[in-house]
Amino acid sequence: MHSQIEDLKELLAFNTRSARERIGYSQQHLAEAAHISPGHMNDIEQGRKWVSAATLRNLAAALMTEPWTLLLPEEHVRLRHDHDLLMRFAATLHKNVGKTIADSWEEALHLPKDTE
Repeated sequence: MHSQIEDLKELLAFNTRSARERIGYSQQHLAEAAHISPGHMNDIEQGRKWVSAATLRNLAAALMTEPWTLLLPEEHVRLRHDHDLLMRFAATLHKNVGKTIADSWEEALHLPKDTE
C-alpha cells in the first residue's frame, strides 16, 4: 500500500513529465528554467524525490502553469489542459498587448511636432 506522499510524488512525476513533453522541453531545458539540477529534475520525474514549495513554484512557472495543476489526479486531465490553455493565452495576450503599447509609445514619441 502506497502512502499519500508516495501517491503525490507519483502524481508530480507524471504531471511534470506530461507537461514538459506537451510543451516540447527536454529535461535539461526544464531543469535550467526551473533553476534545479538535471539530476534533481530526473529524480522528480522518476518519483524518487519530493520538492520544496519554491521548487514546485519554479517548475510550474517554467511549465507555464500553476503549482496545484502538477498535483491533480489523472482524472482531472481535462481541467489541467483547459487551465494550461488559458494560462498560455493570457501570457500571449499580455506579451502582445505590452508589445502593442510599447510600439504605440515608440511611434508617438517619434511623431513630428506639426502632427500634434
